[in-house]
Amino acid sequence: MINQNEFIKAAEKAFEIADFSHKLTHRIIATAAKRLIDYGFSYAEFRGKFGADFKFDNTKRAAKQLTYVNDSMTKIVSDSLVTVDDISYTTAKKHLGRIPDDRWDDEAFIAALLFGDTYKQRAKKYTDSFKNEIQSYIKIGQEEKMTADGVLHWYMDRIEDPKSDELVISAIASGMIEMSGLSSYRSFRNLNDDMITRGFSRANMFYWRFAEAKFIIAQKDSHTCDTCSGLDGQVFRIDEDIIPVHGSCRCIEIPIMNTMI
Repeated sequence: MINQNEFIKAAEKAFEIADFSHKLTHRIIATAAKRLIDYGFSYAEFRGKFGADFKFDNTKRAAKQLTYVNDSMTKIVSDSLVTVDDISYTTAKKHLGRIPDDRWDDEAFIAALLFGDTYKQRAKKYTDSFKNEIQSYIKIGQEEKMTADGVLHWYMDRIEDPKSDELVISAIASGMIEMSGLSSYRSFRNLNDDMITRGFSRANMFYWRFAEAKFIIAQKDSHTCDTCSGLDGQVFRIDEDIIPVHGSCRCIEIPIMNTMI
């Protein structure tokens, strides 16, 4: 008989990895933001264009920081995928009657998740959003006579939701800047969550291939969406790609062996 608690613990470990990725994501955004803001102020001085007239253009130093963000986010996810793959394998080996003799090909596993068009497009979109956020904060900050350090602290205080700031709201209303959607930090955080959860689910599909089916347990609280609530207790084929339903999905899969049917 399968011990459901062991599979729940395995899922919780995967969620802990996703939570840790939030801290790394925050650190990367903070590091790149400081570098871009410092460079932005020196570039504004060089070009003689300040405040509303400031723009990064296509400079190599700005592009370098954007590449740093993109590459660092990819590394967070790729390292996390290796770890959740190990969690899936170890849990299956200890608690399922039969698992595949071979381990997942880590390189193929990571490549399939990270280098598809969806991931690349989303990562590029959020990197562009990050550049726009920093450029917008420099524009406003210089109009308000802030220093580079002042703009950095201001940006970091609003990293979750830049559009909640009154100065940003006024700048958007006046047409000085454009900003929409989630912040780049929250977008990257959700993307990383999504890839880690998706990777854990794909690994489970591989290591649980001899299970008859699987059922879903939804984490039910005030944050649970209707879709996840509707999945709670539902049974699916082992090879059905069900979760994550969305970024930061907390649903858990439990394998069903023949003896449980």
